[in-house]
Amino acid sequence: MAIFSLLLLFLERKSIKLHLRSTEYSMRAQDTSHLNSKQLQNRFKVLGLLHKYWQNESFPVNTTCKERTPQIMDQNGTMCAVAYIMYNSGHRNLVSDLAQNHNYVLIDDVPDDHNLIDSLKQNGISKKEAAKIQPSYSCHAIVGPIRAGEPLVEFIGIILSIAGLATTLAFSWGLNHVLYNINKRTVV
Repeated sequence: MAIFSLLLLFLERKSIKLHLRSTEYSMRAQDTSHLNSKQLQNRFKVLGLLHKYWQNESFPVNTTCKERTPQIMDQNGTMCAVAYIMYNSGHRNLVSDLAQNHNYVLIDDVPDDHNLIDSLKQNGISKKEAAKIQPSYSCHAIVGPIRAGEPLVEFIGIILSIAGLATTLAFSWGLNHVLYNINKRTVV
């Protein structure tokens, strides 16, 4: 049954990669006319960091929660995308504080007056965009954690992961096709 667990992890990584890729492309297509020049410069850098992050496919693995839950940093020190962006844009203390004191925080739950939100604004990223960067594990929450020795749970997890991956691929292809055509018209 170990092969099922490995397949689930592989599919999860690809699903996260596609989610982040799609999110990056969507963010690049957003209207940024409300940002000042420093925020625009920072946003460009942040989107480059996000691009590098999803290409590397070094995502945290949550081994401490029963359900698949986003986390700021895993037990091996692997950061989530938002933490990676903040860390590499000069907010290392903020990432350390979040990892130590609020490791399982959802961006949507962070108060608007928190330092994280201020740092995101400095980087030309809205709270809504940062929340979109953070992946959802909705299909995994139905199945729960991967439990060795429970083949039915692993099989259901694989089926749900494949369905989720297929949905993500279809959405990503459609979004990329639309964004490509928008960019093509903008460049011409």
